Amino acid sequence: MAISDLKLLSVYEGWDGYQVSLLHAVEPLTPSKLAWRPTERHRSVGELVRHVALGRLTWSLRIDAPGSRELAAQIPEWETDEAGNRYAHEESMPITTDATLLAGWLSSSWGMVDRMLKEWDIADLRKTYDTVGESATDHVMPANAGIQRPR
Repeated sequence: MAISDLKLLSVYEGWDGYQVSLLHAVEPLTPSKLAWRPTERHRSVGELVRHVALGRLTWSLRIDAPGSRELAAQIPEWETDEAGNRYAHEESMPITTDATLLAGWLSSSWGMVDRMLKEWDIADLRKTYDTVGESATDHVMPANAGIQRPR
């Protein structure tokens, strides 16, 4: 078997440990702990957790990751920037003080990452995809910028 045929899981083995740690940190939090923020201008703990889950989804959708379209269908609102990039409208998901809902979204978004690790192979790291930048010009993201799939 050629190295390029190995699944990404062989390279990123252990990533699931971070997911487990994140869930263990979030699940016992009370609504008041999830609502805590260091200052008024910073995100609350729950908003940060929601951002992690929905950020995974936004990025995974851009690279057409397995399961991303199905999960994206559960987001009630999306925003599109001037360049045409779509973002989950985080405030449309009022889950920031509910540890169970936050943990569920962390698990669902991790499911996409887990599928990528199991289904994509190392050769997929060489692929690039076109995206639109802030200057509204197309550019190609290099493969070393992360796990990517062509659009």
